[in-house]
Amino acid sequence: MPPDSDMVCYADDTLVLTGGRWWHETLRHGEFGAACVIWGIRRLGLKVSPAKSEAIWFYDYRRRGTLSPDLCLDISGEEIEVGPQMKYLGLTIYSQWTFGPHFKLLVPKVTTIAKRSMWVAAEYRWGRVGVRRLYEAVVRSRVLYGAPV
Repeated sequence: MPPDSDMVCYADDTLVLTGGRWWHETLRHGEFGAACVIWGIRRLGLKVSPAKSEAIWFYDYRRRGTLSPDLCLDISGEEIEVGPQMKYLGLTIYSQWTFGPHFKLLVPKVTTIAKRSMWVAAEYRWGRVGVRRLYEAVVRSRVLYGAPV
């Protein structure tokens, strides 16, 4: 891995984090970091799908202005556009570290599943501990993991 890079892995999701002082320097570090990770994964006999890759840029808007629209990473011969957001482990991450838009998308989904679960719970007597635990598990899995229950 390059000196300004790190990696986070969870199940079959791998996140490469890289930094740099300038846009294009950071792009080079990101491409090299991704190449190192892909090389390691392929050595294990596993496959990587660059087409499913996403790239996001975290930056200070007040110091750097807006993101340049032509930034792309070259990962295994495929161009990955650097965007203002990405989805990782069910969480929509935004380049400014604001989670408001994520929750605006999440609230209607959780409300729908909560209402449906309450209807089922009412049919099976809400006061039972097992029914309450099921309701909690369904809502929690939707909120924390984005699980389509």
